[in-house]
Amino acid sequence: MLAGGLPLLATVFIGVGATESVITIATVAFTAEHRAPLLAGGILAVFGLGSVVAGLWYGTRTWRSSAERRLAASLGIYTIAMLVFLVTNSIPMLFTAAALAGLASAPTFTSGYSVVIGRVPEHLLTEGITILTSATGIGIALGSAVGGKFVDWHGSHAAFTFAICCVAAAAVAGLLLIRTEVRS
Repeated sequence: MLAGGLPLLATVFIGVGATESVITIATVAFTAEHRAPLLAGGILAVFGLGSVVAGLWYGTRTWRSSAERRLAASLGIYTIAMLVFLVTNSIPMLFTAAALAGLASAPTFTSGYSVVIGRVPEHLLTEGITILTSATGIGIALGSAVGGKFVDWHGSHAAFTFAICCVAAAAVAGLLLIRTEVRS
């Protein structure tokens, strides 16, 4: 499984898990800062809806590109979509930013699990998928802890900036994963 690039893929999923947990924390903080805390759930629902729509679209396509390339592309799109959070200064803009970021979520996860299916021997597939799930959980835990500190120290925009750094790091790891695909 080490030769299959799984440690690098786990790194990607630590970054993605951190990104998604920080989005949640920063959204709650942003809505509180704008005296609209009851809208946090609706904004996060829009993120989820964006992910559902993209997941349905992604899942109904027949892909010619490799799972590694699709993962790198979805991570790049995720990073770009996250940049909208930097200019978000109102609740309506936060709804938009959440929807755009949500559109990249399901394709990122689906592509990552497809990489595991393509690289890990069938008899180790359960372990490979467990590693990604665990990496996501680690990212969620780290993102929550660090993102919460960013909110406490500097507010929601600092946390959104941290989330962008997390997904950008995941995107770099995704590009490195393509390099291991080309060499294989």
